[in-house]
Amino acid sequence: MSRRLLFLYLLLLMMVLILVGRGVEDSDVHWQIRTGQLMLQEGRLVETERFTFTHSGQEVPTFGWLLQLVYAVLYQWGGWWLLHSAGALLFAGALVLVAWTAMRRGDQEGQTPSLLSVGIALQLCFFAAMSTDSLRPQSVALACWAVSNYLIQQSRSWWRTAVLLIPCGLVWQNSHPSIVLGVAWVGLLAVGQWVDRRDHRWLFRQLGWAAVLAVLQFATPMGFSIWEAAATNVTISREVLGQPEWLPAWDELVRWRIPGFWLALMVTIWLLVRVGRRVSRGEWLVFVLMTLLPLYSARLVLFWAVIMLPCWIRWFERERPPLKYYWPGIQRLKSPLLVQISGVAVGLAAALLVSWEVRSRWSAPTPLLQEALRRLAAELPAGRIYNFHAWGGPLILAGSPQWQVYIDGRLYLYQEAEWRHYRRINQGRVVLAEVVEELQPDAFVLHPRLQRGLVAQLQEAADWQLIYQDAEVVIYIRRTSITP
Repeated sequence: MSRRLLFLYLLLLMMVLILVGRGVEDSDVHWQIRTGQLMLQEGRLVETERFTFTHSGQEVPTFGWLLQLVYAVLYQWGGWWLLHSAGALLFAGALVLVAWTAMRRGDQEGQTPSLLSVGIALQLCFFAAMSTDSLRPQSVALACWAVSNYLIQQSRSWWRTAVLLIPCGLVWQNSHPSIVLGVAWVGLLAVGQWVDRRDHRWLFRQLGWAAVLAVLQFATPMGFSIWEAAATNVTISREVLGQPEWLPAWDELVRWRIPGFWLALMVTIWLLVRVGRRVSRGEWLVFVLMTLLPLYSARLVLFWAVIMLPCWIRWFERERPPLKYYWPGIQRLKSPLLVQISGVAVGLAAALLVSWEVRSRWSAPTPLLQEALRRLAAELPAGRIYNFHAWGGPLILAGSPQWQVYIDGRLYLYQEAEWRHYRRINQGRVVLAEVVEELQPDAFVLHPRLQRGLVAQLQEAADWQLIYQDAEVVIYIRRTSITP
């Protein structure tokens, strides 16, 4: 084992522990787990709606079916602890693999970077990417991108690389339909390196790999219809709901939520000022075009940070004073057995700490709505629920099929008119009696601030009783439904 492998291993453990300590922040993972459970039970894809009373029986897209299946298996084996730990390891592992690929590339070019440059760049990348990371399918997409990057950067045979890209791309697109970003990245990489090298043979090799990934974006059960569903998702997210993660990074609703991005961008600009004349035209092209991604949508900060990581490693190394702080770490350790034993010991200790902490915090169906769901289940074992869309996932995992929700985080499932009607109800612009007559709900599970108009009407209604309230959720139930 070389010293730089030990260095990367320790950074990996540190990042995993930080990520696990953040908790589960994305509510969509709940319905994804439940969908995976249905696939395990029935042995087939879930192609009809099961969770909502508004779209019951309707055909639904099979976005991310592969990862949903994996989520269900991990949840069955180890609950939130195993699921969350696996997600953290996948995310951190992707970053480390990109750094390792950049180091290997430097070896081949005779410009092995120091561990100081690698460490600073990797932590900058981690801090920026962590702003938009959670237990989400994006982590699998990130890992697949890291593997694709390794295959392409270390390629010696076009055909061998193309063959290996196929299973990687299949996993990517069937876990999170974002392989189009991989196509754009490989194309940009090809153009950038051609600008620097004027090597037509290398240009056509990389464009060939981009074509392989481009074909794989349709290698899902949805085929070509995946584009239509994805376009609907973007339209609803940005134009109708104004979801913060889909807005430009400078938007007032999101700019303060991604401090890591702004710090990384300022450091990048500082580096360019310092080493600008030593930055290749291809690197300038990557920086300028890739920075447009988060400026279009804040959720793309994750990919921006990882794509910029190899550039940061090279730029920090160019800025490092000559003959100072140079520790490439390529030497093998004198006591490899001792190092291996120490590494295993550190890994086990970290796993024990993670297990002890995480099991105490995430053993419940959901950390956010744990007590609320328990109270609702005691009062209403089955029924229709009008809910805040982000609470649809936890409700689905905890009570489906007995509980049928009004709406959830699958933005592509609902028409624009439905989302606008949902917003009018939440704002209190639809009379409560009309909502009840139209939807016939047995309970309301709402966000007290984001649905304050509807909550205000329920507070005045004699037929509805408050049974639970905290900073994130309020629950009202029909008085006739309350268990004596």
